[in-house]
Amino acid sequence: TMKPTNIMVWDECAQDRHGEEYRIWYVQLGDDEGEPIGTAYKHHNGDSALITAQNMSRDRRLPIEMGW
Repeated sequence: TMKPTNIMVWDECAQDRHGEEYRIWYVQLGDDEGEPIGTAYKHHNGDSALITAQNMSRDRRLPIEMGW
């Protein structure tokens, strides 16, 4: 298992049942090769994703890598 070296934040497009697009934001630990490690935390807005990333960064003393 690789050691986490950063907090990864990215978003993806999704569609609801009516075909409307919306964004899903993810926050997850990552290794130095940009590979995800462990649980991905899903958010429905960028602000809450960033708050989660900042908390994880502070708690683990790891930098945030933004992927959007």
